[in-house]
Amino acid sequence: MYNQKRANKRFAPQSTFKVANALIGLQTGAVRDDEYDIKYWDGVKREIDNWNKDHTLGSGMRDSVVWYYQAMARDIGEERMSHWVKAIHYGNEDISGGIDQFWLSSTLRISPVEQVHFLKQLYEESLPFDLSVMRTVKRMMIQEEEKHATLYGKTGSGSGIGWYAGFIKHENKTYIFSTNIEGTGLEAKKLPIVF
Repeated sequence: MYNQKRANKRFAPQSTFKVANALIGLQTGAVRDDEYDIKYWDGVKREIDNWNKDHTLGSGMRDSVVWYYQAMARDIGEERMSHWVKAIHYGNEDISGGIDQFWLSSTLRISPVEQVHFLKQLYEESLPFDLSVMRTVKRMMIQEEEKHATLYGKTGSGSGIGWYAGFIKHENKTYIFSTNIEGTGLEAKKLPIVF
């Protein structure tokens, strides 16, 4: 662990919450499938070109489409979202900042150490979700695959904070990581992961 003080400090999860949001969306039926259940673009031009089109849960994860996950959070609703955020003990469990804003520089906070704990449970498939739901979300997190290694991850950026969290399967070993820096998620992703 590098910078133990920062590793235990809670920050807004930003787009790394898409992992939990996807699990909750699939489990509750707010979305039925990762690649075929489409949410249609509302026509509002957004700063990132890839966001300005229709998306599925999977493409929304890959392109980090905030509007998609905000719409899904509204479909899940506050009561069900609160139940699941508490059931998985996600950070401070505070979604009071608005159903489509709480993870974006708002009330929900999680530390890098807590991110690792959450991702370890996802990797081990020990979260309180259906097995098929966890396997679908893990598949959506794949960023790189080689013969002997697979990288699963999710970036997050906002309020000057950058996240990159996930896990690496290398042959018979798995390494779970959470990087949190002052910067962007893309900058966090470029940092070497040392085990």
